[in-house]
This record gives sequence, structure tokens and C-alpha cells, in this order.
Amino acid sequence: MRARLRSTWLLLVVAPLLLAPGCRFMYPEPEPEVQQESSNGPMFKDDPAYYSKNAKDYFEGGSYGKARDQWTTLLGIEPDTEWAELGIAYCDYYLGRQATVRGDLEFARDRLTIAEEAFRELWNGDIPADTYTDDSSESLEWRAAMGLAMTLRGLGNVNGLDSRLQRQRLAALALQEEDKAGEIREEIDKLRQYRSSNYGASVDLFERLVTMENASPEAIKHLADLYLVLERDDDAERQYRHFLELGRETWLARMKLKEEIAKEGGNEIRIQESTAFIDEKLDSNVRRRVEVMVNLAGLHWGKKHYAKALEYLYEAQKIEPERIDLLIKIAQCEGELGLYDSAIDHLDVFIVKSSEQAEDWTDNLGEAYRMRREFEARAKENREKPR
Repeated sequence: MRARLRSTWLLLVVAPLLLAPGCRFMYPEPEPEVQQESSNGPMFKDDPAYYSKNAKDYFEGGSYGKARDQWTTLLGIEPDTEWAELGIAYCDYYLGRQATVRGDLEFARDRLTIAEEAFRELWNGDIPADTYTDDSSESLEWRAAMGLAMTLRGLGNVNGLDSRLQRQRLAALALQEEDKAGEIREEIDKLRQYRSSNYGASVDLFERLVTMENASPEAIKHLADLYLVLERDDDAERQYRHFLELGRETWLARMKLKEEIAKEGGNEIRIQESTAFIDEKLDSNVRRRVEVMVNLAGLHWGKKHYAKALEYLYEAQKIEPERIDLLIKIAQCEGELGLYDSAIDHLDVFIVKSSEQAEDWTDNLGEAYRMRREFEARAKENREKPR
């Protein structure tokens, strides 16, 4: 029964973890000022600061190919700039992740393999004691280690998805194609071994990263995600709860910083840019907290702790009410607790909102209708029972 419950929730919750984004690239120092462009093209085009700033802007905007080009140009001017090499490695990681999402596994594996090699070149194998360090080399070390751990997880995802595709090929073969079936089975076994090795190495590295003072919340979340995929539920819950604690502290600190910037006054454009940056980080913080709450709800769902799962889902919905996928999860838990009328209400809202955003939630509409019929029947049975 536990396996069935877990698989049902995994369909709605855990599967996206395979393709979950990692942390954004973190810069160790304030970016240098960039000269304005003239009508004849960029000024000071031989200045590394120009390309460094362009690279950061492209990267933050998700244009990883363009960011990579800018850092590559910078390396042509200053060949031994390790931070540019680190930026390129992160670009290759994200390009590989994007390719994984769109199903181009060959390109994804190629980019991620290149990223892995680059991170290994940059990382000396040590993990500094603290993420807050004035030592630029130590700062680079732990970020390179973080990138390597993320990349190993990404390669594990690719190998896992590839093995699924191979299983589909195997199922489609005719009985008389046994020779080809044997080759595919060997490939599946090999991919599973690669996946296990990738995930194991990634977990080992993240476990080292989370022991640092002021450990990166993203390292904690990555580790929790991997524990969840590997069904190490107690370990996953512990790390997720740790992430939520740190996430709240980070949120409060950023809100305080935003207030301080507004009080200080000064250049209006600079204030707007700073507050916009903080708002973006606050939004990201909210999304990640909600994602973690949903994952914690999934863990408790698997243990049949439906009331506890519902607590996390109600809290997630309070923080991000526009997430309509939460409605069907809430209805699942309420149905298990016998709260059929409330479950039906949540399903009705989900169905209406899904019809307005059909391209996003069509896959779950059929399940919502099925659950609604089931809960209506159960509610009717309860009403007709003699009191």
C-alpha cells in the first residue's frame, strides 16, 4: 500500500525534482562599472570589465549561450581568469539542464560532461570551512565544488531519463527481435549504473558542502531533493526543514535590507535597481519555500500522515495562492481524511482554473474529474448512513 501511495504522489510531486533548477551562479565581488555604448558600438571593448558585466547580465537573464560567449571573449583578453572559467562551466551546466528539459539528451550529456571536466579542473578537492570568506580562492573552491555536485546530479538525471526511453524501446520490440532486446537490456543496466554512480558522487559532495559554516541553502535543498529521489525520506525531511529555517532567515534579512535602502535615500535609479534585485530574490525565496513544503507534504503523504501533509499544503497555498496545482494535492489529502465536501470544493476550483490555463494543467484534469466522482459517491454514502 505504501508503494502505491508513494507512486501516486510521486506522479504529482517528485518527478519534477529530476529537472529542478540548481542555484543561480554566485559572484564573489561587486561587478565592475560598465562604460556606456556609443552609436559606433561598445566603448572600451578591450576592457575585461565590459565583458564581465555583459556575461553577468546575460546569465541572470537566462541567456547562457550569450553569457558563455562573453566570458570566452574575456578569457581571450585575460587568459587565466578563473572566475570567467567558472562562469563558463556554470553556463555549460545550465545549457545541459535546459537540453534535458526539452528531451535533447545527447546534447545535454555533452554539455554536462564538459561542465564536469571544467569544475574538476577548477576545484582542488578541498571544502573551505565557511562560505563567508574574504579569500577569493576559497570562494571559488566551494562554488566550483557546488557546480560539480549539481552537474553530477544533472548527469544522473540524463542517465535516468535515457534508461526510461530504452525501456520504452524494449517494450515496443516484437518477440522475434530478441537479439536487439538483449542489447537494449545491457544498455539499460549500464545507464542505471551510471545514474547510481552520478547520484552517489553528487550526494557525497553535497553532504560535504552542507557542513560548511553558513552553508548555501541551495546545497541543502539539492541534497534534500536527492535524498527524496533515492527514498531516504527521513534524511530528506531533515534537510528540507533545515532549508525552510534558513529560507525564513534569508527572507527576513532581505526585507530588512530593502527597508534600509529605502531609508538611506540617494540616487533614485540606484535605489530602484537595488530594490528590484531584492524583490527578484524574495520571489525566488517564496517559490523555493513552497516547493519544499510540497515535497514535505509528499513525504507525509507516503507515510499516510495526511493531516500533517495538509498542514504543509495549506501553508504553501497561503504563501503562493496562484499555484493551482496545490488544489488537487489538497483535495487528495482531504479525501483521505474524509473531508469530502472541502475536497470537492478544491477540485471544482482546480477544474475551473485549469480550463482557463489548459495548456499548463490538462494532464491532471482527468484525475481531478475522477477524484470528484469518487468523493461525491463517498460523501453521499456518509449522508445516507443511519445516525
